[in-house]
Amino acid sequence: MKKLDFLIIGAQKSGTTTLFKLLSEHPYIYMPPQKELPFFTDDHAYASGFNMFLENHYKAVPITSQWGKATPHYLSDDRAASRIATVMPEVKLIVILRDPADRALSHYRMSVRRGIEQRSFEEAIQQQLQPESLEESRKLPVGRASETNTYIVWGEYGRLLKPYFDQFGKQKILTLFTKDLECDPENTLDMVCSFLGLDTVRPASLGKRFHEGGAHERLPWARSLARVHWIRYIWHAVPKRWRSPATYWFHQYNVVKEKDSLSNYDEFLGKDLYRHFHGDAALLKELLGRDLPWENKLG
Repeated sequence: MKKLDFLIIGAQKSGTTTLFKLLSEHPYIYMPPQKELPFFTDDHAYASGFNMFLENHYKAVPITSQWGKATPHYLSDDRAASRIATVMPEVKLIVILRDPADRALSHYRMSVRRGIEQRSFEEAIQQQLQPESLEESRKLPVGRASETNTYIVWGEYGRLLKPYFDQFGKQKILTLFTKDLECDPENTLDMVCSFLGLDTVRPASLGKRFHEGGAHERLPWARSLARVHWIRYIWHAVPKRWRSPATYWFHQYNVVKEKDSLSNYDEFLGKDLYRHFHGDAALLKELLGRDLPWENKLG
């Protein structure tokens, strides 16, 4: 049975949803409407076999299309690289990287919005910068429990990408930067299409930004409603092809878009963050063979 042609493996809070939406509009690409769909980090699904996963999500898709999937947390889970290489050694990988300090702030704000983070950003970062906290955070499996303890370590891109470069080699990995997707989406999309061996397109959503972050919601009680049994029953009766756009448009309305940046916080906090990422940046540059957009901030 045909397997996937490509995977978007991360990084979380770096523009993967925008990239997912753009590629989903390509006439020769199929990506399941539900983003994420973890397989390689779900022990139960992995034990059930990849053919079952394909049957559930790609059964009626023409084999002439390129099959893809976006699961951003694959980059952050140490189980994923070897499992992907075992099942799909020829798959192409796409990763998009954001300034790691900005990514940490966006990750934190998402946790606040979800109601799982009570600390201030300064308090959370200072706690996670402690050596023992860093070591423990790197060992945490991907999951809801790890969300509030990985603001920093999920931005250690060199460490996270090293297993993928070891398993797949540089030629099978396309690395993009969030800044390029925001400032030059046309050229960035052209790079992706070329990497996949496809003609380029200009999707209707080109230039739009999806899942822009914020720390507050207009309807914070909506999450509680989602746990009510009869509401969940009605929701699952809605055809799958309608759920994804409905979820997206509700998110667009519900999340209060707020401008926030590290400049709004203590200047020493940003310096501490960039000082931490300095060592990892050297490894990342070695892997990629190119400069990093945030390199001038590293000191």
